[in-house]
Amino acid sequence: MPGSQCRFAIGCKLVKFGRANPMRKWLIGYLLQAPGLEHAGFFDALTKAGATRIMSSHWVLESEKSAIELRDHFVALLASRDQLLVAELGQDVVWGTKD
Repeated sequence: MPGSQCRFAIGCKLVKFGRANPMRKWLIGYLLQAPGLEHAGFFDALTKAGATRIMSSHWVLESEKSAIELRDHFVALLASRDQLLVAELGQDVVWGTKD
């Protein structure tokens, strides 16, 4: 509905103008099945993309790319039988640790 306000409306998608693809938050999780193999390229790629490690095998990444694009990019850096998860996160993302 052009010209209508849609703040706080259920099911209404807010559109940011000036950017074709808005930045989205992604959870990147993995299970490395291949013991003894070096995964430095995979970890370097996560770091270079700006991802933040939040747990031993979970990272959060803010990116304009789609889940498929991220999956294809990162899975190419894994070994045979390794597993990768790419999931879009909602607006509120929190994590913590307890000493």
